[in-house]
Amino acid sequence: MKQPQIIEIPDEEEIEEEIEIDLDVEITEETEVEDIIFEEEPEEESADKIFLVVEEDAEFPGGREAWTKFLNKNLKYPKQAKRMGVEGNVYLSFIVDRTGTISDISVIREVGGGCDEEAVRVLEKSPKWTPGKQRGKAVIQRMTIRIIFRLK
Repeated sequence: MKQPQIIEIPDEEEIEEEIEIDLDVEITEETEVEDIIFEEEPEEESADKIFLVVEEDAEFPGGREAWTKFLNKNLKYPKQAKRMGVEGNVYLSFIVDRTGTISDISVIREVGGGCDEEAVRVLEKSPKWTPGKQRGKAVIQRMTIRIIFRLK
């Protein structure tokens, strides 16, 4: 491998290079520059924007522990799934809006035997969630959760 060649330039030697800058503004020596005001870019209208990643995720009121208690109390193992020995993880995708209301629930990974429908039913029954936050403001967030069905 060839080593890069280092060329020393004495300090006195000036390197002249013209750089052209086109500012689209004509300024002469007489031009007086008034106070420059930097206007903040208008924040993107996020009224309908759905976030996938936010600074603070939306969550079930009371956090994970409360969510687990809610599931244990409300989730009914479908009879058909019990008879068929169906177990597995149901993944749901849904939206939590700025008020914590849940909508647009869809099953993104199913296990069958009625488990998928039961997972959706329980999520629909859940109370309003704490909405996700971006820069301290409540936003609309798409979430994905897993509900585990295990026979004991």
